Amino acid sequence: MQTHVAFCIDESGSVSRIVKPLIDAYNSNVIGIRDAVLDEGQEASMTALAFGDRVLKHRILYSGMQVQTVQPLKYGDLRPTGMTPLFDSVYRAVQKLSELDDGKPDTTFVVNVVTDGQENDSRDPGVPATLKLIKEKTHTDR
Repeated sequence: MQTHVAFCIDESGSVSRIVKPLIDAYNSNVIGIRDAVLDEGQEASMTALAFGDRVLKHRILYSGMQVQTVQPLKYGDLRPTGMTPLFDSVYRAVQKLSELDDGKPDTTFVVNVVTDGQENDSRDPGVPATLKLIKEKTHTDR
């Protein structure tokens, strides 16, 4: 069984006051997933995207890394600025995970969002397209 996990990590301006707890929460999740995967003898990869940067809006921190090789984020790895294109980030995460799809029925996908707030800047592809994609992927039971 193979699991592909994606993290969408908020680096919008509003997280500047809580960036350390946000990174701590992300790192705790990564360690928990790594431990669970290793305990169960499964395989898993991780992908992480940061969203909110005023210039880039979306940054791929890493993609398709085996869970054992993922390093914790450091406090300087996020650059809080800009708005919160949360749904656009989820869309991009699902796209990145789709690139890793081997088509096997026991391959699964998980998207995690680490944020302090709510959507306020998704335009490409936007909220409706992202909700449609989530619905399509959820119906696969993978």
